[in-house]
Amino acid sequence: MGVTQTLAKVAAEVEEGSPAALLMARQRLRSLIGTYPDRLDLREQLAEVYRTLGDPVQAGRWGYLAEQRVPAETAAFERVYRDPVDRMLALGWRHSPDHAQTASARERLATVLDAASQQAGRPLTYTWREDPAAADWGEPWWEGAAVFVLFGSAILLMGIGLVTVLRWLGCWLFGWFC
Repeated sequence: MGVTQTLAKVAAEVEEGSPAALLMARQRLRSLIGTYPDRLDLREQLAEVYRTLGDPVQAGRWGYLAEQRVPAETAAFERVYRDPVDRMLALGWRHSPDHAQTASARERLATVLDAASQQAGRPLTYTWREDPAAADWGEPWWEGAAVFVLFGSAILLMGIGLVTVLRWLGCWLFGWFC
């Protein structure tokens, strides 16, 4: 489904106004923003959906780059995302601040980026590959798989051992399973 069709569905769901329809509109807009993170209009629509749902933190998050922000929502967002690096990641921007469509969005993105860089103690960018949280993801995927296989093998061997001991006791004490 294309952007135009998805936005038409979102408009119909917002117009319907039921909680289920608003949640579906929210999901559609989140998906679109994942694909088009630089579309400020999508962010503003999502902020409006969250506003309707009564979630000022998320409304402030998605309306953070808008020309006209609601100060209470912006304050709620900044209160929840106090750490500049967390705030930078929460915005979900994937380009340089210069890529933003409006001067106010460019200024806000640059301000958050500067604060996050100071907090991290190194220069950061909004690009996906240089995500500051990526370093926290830790070990490669195969380490987790190796731990899973080792624990699974240990449980399997304990089970076999338990059955063996029970069969041995049954045979020795009662003459069963001999």
